[in-house]
Amino acid sequence: MSLKELKHYLFFLVACFQISLLFLFEYHNLALIFTGLLFLRIIALKKPIVLLACLVSCFLAIGFFFMNKHIKDVNIIQTDKAEVILYPDSLVIDGDFIKGVGQSLETKQKHYFQYKIKNMDEKAYLENVVHPLVIESTLKQIEPSQKRNLNGFDYERYLRIIQVNGIYQIESFSKVGRLDNSLGHPLFLLSSFRQKISKHIHKTFEPMTASYMDTLMLGKQSTDVREVWQQLSLSHLFALSGVHVSFLILLTRHLLLRIGISKEITGYFEIVTVLLFFALSGFAVGVVRAGMQELVKRTNKWLELELSALDCFSITLLIHSLFTPFLLLTVGGQLSYYLSFLILFIQPTLLSFSHLKQSIYFQILLTFFSIPLICFYFYQIHVLSVLLSLLVTPVLFGFMLPMLLFSLLLSPLLPSLLISIIETLMMIIHQLPLKFSKVSFFTMTTGKPPLWLLMIVIGIEFYIFIKWESQKLSIKKLLSYFIITLMLLVCLKYINPQGMIAVVDVGQGDAIFIQLPFHRGNYLIDTGGQLDFKKEDWQEKANQRRNAEYTLIPFLKSQGVSSLSTVFLTHAHEDHFGDIDVLHQHIPIQQVIGTTSTINSPNVQKKLTSLHTTEVRSLSIPTYFRKQDMVLEAIYPKVATDGQNNDSIVFKMWLHNKSYLFTGDLERQGEEELLRDLDADLSVDYLKVGHHGSKTSTHKEFVKRITPKEAFISCGVNNHFNHPSKETLETLESEGVSIYRTDEDGMIYQTWFYFSKNMSKTKTIR
Repeated sequence: MSLKELKHYLFFLVACFQISLLFLFEYHNLALIFTGLLFLRIIALKKPIVLLACLVSCFLAIGFFFMNKHIKDVNIIQTDKAEVILYPDSLVIDGDFIKGVGQSLETKQKHYFQYKIKNMDEKAYLENVVHPLVIESTLKQIEPSQKRNLNGFDYERYLRIIQVNGIYQIESFSKVGRLDNSLGHPLFLLSSFRQKISKHIHKTFEPMTASYMDTLMLGKQSTDVREVWQQLSLSHLFALSGVHVSFLILLTRHLLLRIGISKEITGYFEIVTVLLFFALSGFAVGVVRAGMQELVKRTNKWLELELSALDCFSITLLIHSLFTPFLLLTVGGQLSYYLSFLILFIQPTLLSFSHLKQSIYFQILLTFFSIPLICFYFYQIHVLSVLLSLLVTPVLFGFMLPMLLFSLLLSPLLPSLLISIIETLMMIIHQLPLKFSKVSFFTMTTGKPPLWLLMIVIGIEFYIFIKWESQKLSIKKLLSYFIITLMLLVCLKYINPQGMIAVVDVGQGDAIFIQLPFHRGNYLIDTGGQLDFKKEDWQEKANQRRNAEYTLIPFLKSQGVSSLSTVFLTHAHEDHFGDIDVLHQHIPIQQVIGTTSTINSPNVQKKLTSLHTTEVRSLSIPTYFRKQDMVLEAIYPKVATDGQNNDSIVFKMWLHNKSYLFTGDLERQGEEELLRDLDADLSVDYLKVGHHGSKTSTHKEFVKRITPKEAFISCGVNNHFNHPSKETLETLESEGVSIYRTDEDGMIYQTWFYFSKNMSKTKTIR
């Protein structure tokens, strides 16, 4: 078996290697089907040597996996007291909280560490750290959070993918010092170098310029920059990174040739430039992929191997996966390699066009091909993403990148006036995507398409492009078919006959979501929220992200929710209404309904002032809401009082032949009033337990009267109130009620189909 015999077929070998690694990490039925199709394609080649090589590749992947303990094993720090080294460029300080990546001298593996800063002096010291820190500390292991809501982020899985072995809280430390002999530790030396550059950037330049320098040159993730471009469906521009590498190579070549350096020597300097950019970017996936692909191409040329562009791509992926085995399970890895593959696929077809048309068609096709993957991970697309891609790409990489690079290189010589002018230019450039991202009219929330549909849409796009490539379609027809295909993703929610009711895990709070089939109504009972405790200025976080931005909002977007028909507020406690303002910023609310006392509560009024386009209504008891086969009746309180726990609205709901009772934070006094005032039958199938399972709610007579089969408790993990109480759990168990609780089970939900009479069994995430 020789390389010559496998030329032009290396892609199949590397695909088999990668699939085997991913299978060993986690099994997936669809991946099994894809593997079967891949081997059918290999067999269809009728080349036994390729089939044999692919089988050998699979066995090599298995051996690679099991022979590398750092891949398959998770080593934890066994002692409470340990000595760790922190990478300075990974340290992130926000208010009185610091986190970063470090290495334990015991395990010799990477871990995440976090620490609550005690005072201003500690913070000042940590903010100026540029060298690796050696800390002898008392540690407490923290369990990384698993996925808690449907389509939510699984932090535990993410840590396994990037091979970080656990999270540790630094309780206290007895010794802090600089790492001696940094030259003997290349990664620590590199980390220190990157941190010094980052500190220099933020000290020299103004905020917007510094954020883009961090993103484009150091590979750091600026939240403000990332989110704006992500909302415009243009995040692929930052994942590709080939433009960065190409620009640096061209710059190096131009400068060296101009001063008389030979082409041969210049070629070596170009390689050094690529390697330096690897280090400077912190080995960011996109940069490593682009740079390594360039090096493989040059090696192919120098050794006259006559490998195809696809072969070079495949070798790049293989080498990269030896250092980062599961990179194709990360969003950055998938986007970078998928788009790189698209370039190889698209560019040869465009060679017959003029340079201008090549650029236009290339950006259009790249954006169309990337949209399905963007929908899958970010749940929405921007209607103008294709046009914006054409406008923005030259600005980003033809103007912004060179300007920032030269500004950084010449920063010691730049006058303050020029630095201010650069910041003004950066603000102007940033305002374009920012303004477009805030126009909700252009944003289409698709929800998360099923994996099978994603694969079908991508397959159809490739088929359409191949038809165009063979000159069987005009460019107009090509774009028309692309748009029609992508409409499958956009319109899926309107033809989906499935409905859902979910007790969303928002921590220590309540949020109950109801979605009707065919997307004919999205309703929310409470929004979740948390109390903010007053801190000193130095303790306040700069990035004040709200709980809903991690929990409720991503879940709603994954379900295709672009607006909420009605949000019902049960009462005026922060953990039930507190996130309504940030929710409205991301997902417009058409109507808010609550009791007079809740709506007029000063805290609620403060939140409602930001909901300019929302109708706010007070309800009286009883009130009915009907939509499709949902009937929602507000049955308590008859007279609104103070908006506190016993003033909670109690809803009885009939949905698809099942009945539910939602009691807000109603306590025993309110439960007794409810039983006394209502002579009607209160029996239900499902009870949302009041006040997060507190012992002051859900008394025995109440449970006997409503006779629920199942009870749902919404409470936070390890909450300070010790909810749910032992007494409440015992009461429910004594009545034979099945208990589901968000702190242990994650999101609790049921689904049904419009054409079916049956509701699904209660499901949970964990």
